[in-house]
Amino acid sequence: VSWTASVSSLCLEGYRCVSAGALMVFAEALFVALAMESTDGLRMGASVAKLRLPSPNSSPQFAPVVVNLQSLPAVTAMTADPMSGVGFVAVHLPAVKMYGVSSTVFKFYTSDSSFTLYGKVDLSPYFPEGAVVQQLTVDPSIHQLWAAIPSEDYVRTISMDLYDVKAVVPGWADTRGGTPITITGTGFLNIPTAQFHCLFGERNSTNVTVLSSSVAVCDAPAAALDEGCAGIPVEVAMFGRPTANQVPVFRRASPIIVDISPRRGFHSTSTMIKLTGYGFASSEWALCKFYSPASAAGGGSANKEVVVLGNLTFLTSQSVLCNQPAILGGMPSPTYLEVSTDGFVFTTSRQQYEVVGEPAALALANPAGLAIFLYSDLEVHLETYVLLVMDGKGHRLLDFDPTPRKVEVSLEVQCSTAYLPEAFSGLAAGRVEDCLSAWYLGGNLSSSLAVTSVQGVATFAGLNIAFPPVGRYTLTFGHASFATKVTQSFEVRFGQPRWLRFLTHPPTTSPAENHLNRVPLTPRPSLGFVDAAGNLMLGPWTADPVFEEFFGGSMLLQATCVGARSLGCSWASRTPQQGVFTFADIVLIGNNDQTYVLNFSVPGKGWLSVLSEPINIGLCPEARSYAVSRTTTCLPCPANALCNGSSTLLVGRDYWRGSEDSLTLYPCKNMGVCNPNGPRTLTECQKGSSGPLCEVCVEDYASTPSKACVQCPSSPVSSIVGLALLWAAIFTVVVVLVFTSLDPKRNEVLPVVLKITINYMQVNGKLGELGLAAYAPALLSSFLTNQKIVTQPNPDLTSLGCVLGPSFGYTQKFILFMAAPGWMVGVAVAVNLSLLLGWRLWHRGDHKPSADVIVMAAESTVIAVQPQDQPPNSAIPES
Repeated sequence: VSWTASVSSLCLEGYRCVSAGALMVFAEALFVALAMESTDGLRMGASVAKLRLPSPNSSPQFAPVVVNLQSLPAVTAMTADPMSGVGFVAVHLPAVKMYGVSSTVFKFYTSDSSFTLYGKVDLSPYFPEGAVVQQLTVDPSIHQLWAAIPSEDYVRTISMDLYDVKAVVPGWADTRGGTPITITGTGFLNIPTAQFHCLFGERNSTNVTVLSSSVAVCDAPAAALDEGCAGIPVEVAMFGRPTANQVPVFRRASPIIVDISPRRGFHSTSTMIKLTGYGFASSEWALCKFYSPASAAGGGSANKEVVVLGNLTFLTSQSVLCNQPAILGGMPSPTYLEVSTDGFVFTTSRQQYEVVGEPAALALANPAGLAIFLYSDLEVHLETYVLLVMDGKGHRLLDFDPTPRKVEVSLEVQCSTAYLPEAFSGLAAGRVEDCLSAWYLGGNLSSSLAVTSVQGVATFAGLNIAFPPVGRYTLTFGHASFATKVTQSFEVRFGQPRWLRFLTHPPTTSPAENHLNRVPLTPRPSLGFVDAAGNLMLGPWTADPVFEEFFGGSMLLQATCVGARSLGCSWASRTPQQGVFTFADIVLIGNNDQTYVLNFSVPGKGWLSVLSEPINIGLCPEARSYAVSRTTTCLPCPANALCNGSSTLLVGRDYWRGSEDSLTLYPCKNMGVCNPNGPRTLTECQKGSSGPLCEVCVEDYASTPSKACVQCPSSPVSSIVGLALLWAAIFTVVVVLVFTSLDPKRNEVLPVVLKITINYMQVNGKLGELGLAAYAPALLSSFLTNQKIVTQPNPDLTSLGCVLGPSFGYTQKFILFMAAPGWMVGVAVAVNLSLLLGWRLWHRGDHKPSADVIVMAAESTVIAVQPQDQPPNSAIPES
């Protein structure tokens, strides 16, 4: 014997043990079922004592089975269920067998933490004649308790299931099924679901979870159509044997939500929401749920579902109140509001609801509806941009944001360098001031604009961009307290063509040889359109339907010649390649000395035209060729002319040209009179000279014997006196010659001397005319100059033109010039006849032959009357 224990030590305090009716070793403990009575003898009862093994000195635990009895009970049997750890003890009251009194089987927990009595089964209803249980045993294979009851003739047995159902929660279940019903009872085993079933009427649950020996959770199956709202029993079946506790659960169809009001609430404020619809019912388990699926934007931590439950208050079958509780922040969007009668299965007619958080960002009210491209013009009007204050979950705050906020917008542009006007060339990307002339809001020019929000809304209306270049634009909206910015991009495309612009200008000079050989203009002219904002329209813009409509389906550009008497100018129409019109076959056939202009225009749209720079016809190909003016002809340079390949023909010194159309040049008789200042297109005469060969003297000038013109004196008196003296000298010479001819001795010498003198003066005069004085030494130069003066008397003294003055016209002077030799001969003849008559009267009787006197007089007359001025020579060709 290892140890002993006194029965008296196993009794409850205040009791003494009478007998140990049953012993059981279970779970490393000794269980002793005892009959006991109080120390005062007034109360009887039974209990179970528990001693931990193998320690004999451990303090016992007590589980009172029954107390306060009037008679002493008999403890007849005890056993335990190894699967559930539940003990069973049979007690018969009273201790002796009596008719109509049967044993009672009590249940108790055997664990140290819960060593208590918790149930009993009275066998009296089953054995009215009375029965005493002498043996208890458990069949673990079917989880049943068997009791043996001996009688005088045989032993009877009774089996009892070791499980039952006490209650179900919730007492409502949606008819669609799926409501998790928590079943509380006893004896539940965590066995395979094939052996553990939850029965809702005749329907079996498809999802069963045993949480403990007293709790199981089963999903309610879908209700049958005939079940309606009636309650149906919930039973548990193990090993094929269901309980029969008849604990009901009521089925209810889900309510239908038609509308909710309001549809949004602030997260930190509790909001009462009214739901209207039908099918609502009063239920202690009814709830409303704010639900955001995992797929929602920002759908909770790690992209999980977000669920917030609220209380549901029943009003009528058509309306309830849902309380949105205050939470820490906004819920993701979308969030739905649902209701449930049983607290688990919620309506399918959900309504969208917003739980708005704190202000955190800005968003465009309708970004998808804004234009993604615009056409450039003098001014581009942007859409109206509405900015909303948003929380971190994408909800609009609106009236939940009463604070005015300054929202700013800035503009950036990615300029398309290939299309920029010349003023912006070379810019790849830049700020507003780099690419834009101006942009403004309601007339206020600025590169950064701002408006103030009202109730969480900031509206930008009237945004305009002046002269926008083609490119990608980005509007950036922001607020100082928000870390992120809102951007809206759009594209500015080419506007309607407004002007034509040369990309490659045609030449300003077209060589004459190109005309002769029909060579096209080089460089080849190329053009492109420019829209109203100054964008050079290059690229594949021609495929845009807008421009096809503008050009009427035919996008042509034609070139025509504009010039005086153009002999030929081919024209052509071109369709653009990448927006460029290139003319490769324009042949300009023009006249020399003419200027031409090319006019490029779009047929039917006269305002889309541009004129080229003037194109001059070039020089003739040979260096000394002459271009005949206003013709296409190039001729060799005329003799004695200077040519440079143009129509300009220069006349050199001492040559005379009658007109610009004349190609014949004549040499001038007087050196230095024609073109004294160098070559000219028409002969320029020396001052005082004019007319053919520059031999006609102008007014106040008179001609010398050498056909040179010298200026007359300011007064004609000196000319008159000079003529008088000249005539006097002639008269004197004639008289001397006449009288010397009468003297035989003088007649032989004087003519010879006179002739020698005259010849000497003539030779010296010609030397002076040759201009040798300019190259001779000073003494000889002075001699030659004086000899010229002496041998050629100054017209101031001798010119009849200077005597007549400006009052005589050219015709009158011509008549006087032609008559002068006649009347001078007449004067000489008259003088000679007078002298001869006087001689005869003086020498009467002298027989000197008069014929000699007459001959001498005639010779003297011829010398004396030679005229000094001559009229213009009309025999000069082409004059």
